[in-house]
Amino acid sequence: FVTLNEKIRLTTEALLSGNFDDPVAWSSLISRLNFWEVFIDIFTAYPIAGAGGLSANLIKYDHDFPYPVYVDPHNEYIFLLSGFGMFGVLFVMISFRLARELSARLRHNPEPQENTVRKMAWITLIYIALCSLTNANSAKQNIELLFCTTLLTAFIALKASPSCK
Repeated sequence: FVTLNEKIRLTTEALLSGNFDDPVAWSSLISRLNFWEVFIDIFTAYPIAGAGGLSANLIKYDHDFPYPVYVDPHNEYIFLLSGFGMFGVLFVMISFRLARELSARLRHNPEPQENTVRKMAWITLIYIALCSLTNANSAKQNIELLFCTTLLTAFIALKASPSCK
């Protein structure tokens, strides 16, 4: 929060003073926008299956990527689009559908002990969806492991639901 507050203060001061050359205030924002633009361009070049996970890093310079770094796009949805194309879109849609189904089951199930796993899976899926707008995406192995474990747990919780039997 301290870093975020300082960044907001620097950005606000730069905006108010008209100083758009301050690298401290703008570098992260501008580089992130560059990441997104290039990785979305990769998706449009490979819309069906994407470039293949982090393989977009191998071709990003063909799409005018301006930095000499190995990097993910700092956004889960753009990572899935550029890396997996329409299959990535399908994965996101299934994840949202799963979260919605878990939410519905939580509201209509009177058994609190059966809701515990569903509730934990639902909270984690919502948390991941929110984090996906930032740098916390499945290109990082710990987030990927959490995401896959949560999805597996959610499927098991739904399958064990009395309405599925």
